[in-house]
Amino acid sequence: MDFDRGKVCIFIPTLNEAPTIGDMIRNFQNAGYSRIVVMDGHSTDGTIDIAEREGAEVHIQSSRGKGNAIIEGIALISCPYVLMVDGDGTPTWRRTPTGWFNPSLQDFITSSEIVPETFVLTAEPDR
Repeated sequence: MDFDRGKVCIFIPTLNEAPTIGDMIRNFQNAGYSRIVVMDGHSTDGTIDIAEREGAEVHIQSSRGKGNAIIEGIALISCPYVLMVDGDGTPTWRRTPTGWFNPSLQDFITSSEIVPETFVLTAEPDR
């Protein structure tokens, strides 16, 4: 299935993910995704600098906690599709850039909800 990757925002909430965030961003960019938003929870390990250097749009949470990161981050995104992945590289994010719309991968697309005009998919580990 062909789709316009320009309509997809990769959303990554982070907290101290320096070992993985650079590779994650590069892998999504190499797969054709240009809109990558990082919502950082006040990292102290260089995550913010790495994400900015790799070209992600980086925001710092005004509050604490992953739930708040998601709420704040989604409010900033205007793309019609959002793929949220964990900043530590889990779960199967390496397979995601080329196949998350593929019905055969529904086993790791475990939740979706409508957030004002945005369809959100959250990838979870294979079961």
